[in-house]
Amino acid sequence: MAIDNQEQAIRLIMYLATQSDYVTVHDILSDKLSGFTSGEDIKSALKSICDELDVKIEEGRMSLYRLPATFDGYKDVFSIVRESEQVYNFLSSRYSQATVNDAFVKEAVTRITRTPYFSSITSKYPENINPGEAMIMMIAQNPGFAAIAAMFSVSPAVASKLLYPETLSKYEITHLKICLDLTFAADMVKRVPPGTMLSIKYEILSQGMINMEIRGGTGVP
Repeated sequence: MAIDNQEQAIRLIMYLATQSDYVTVHDILSDKLSGFTSGEDIKSALKSICDELDVKIEEGRMSLYRLPATFDGYKDVFSIVRESEQVYNFLSSRYSQATVNDAFVKEAVTRITRTPYFSSITSKYPENINPGEAMIMMIAQNPGFAAIAAMFSVSPAVASKLLYPETLSKYEITHLKICLDLTFAADMVKRVPPGTMLSIKYEILSQGMINMEIRGGTGVP
């Protein structure tokens, strides 16, 4: 998501991601770890992302701010940092750790079952069979919502797959576990030194084995 004053906006998001409660402009300015040295810079950043924040007005008309705790709110904030160098720090932040839990992942998987393609599949089954519920139950058992949340916390690519189901291919929608596993593996390659060669073996029951050889690495920490 392109916004005005993106650098300052991301700085504010990263600061708010370290907080567990509402904060005021004064709180941010008085905290040396915030990275802000003027109230005007903070107000400018707030103006850029105010629509994505939870805002509360206390008596005396003092505004308090925090990052949203809802699925859609998290998605909106992620869209701002998604292409920035801070995305890994954002995913591992206190805010993300508190928000991306089992219920969050279940909601993400549920939304995948509501995509037009998956809905078209569902319409072909008898009324007493719900493939969407079946997939949710399968993912809950293997690898489990907690495991996917852990993958989400270190992999921007996995996060993007779950937050933007409209970008998934038909195969990815119907083979979600395989999609997430291979996406996670490919994303981890970026974190090894350049020139590293990895050999990945992925066994698919009843479908043989996929062998992948990946060269590269960007050295992303």
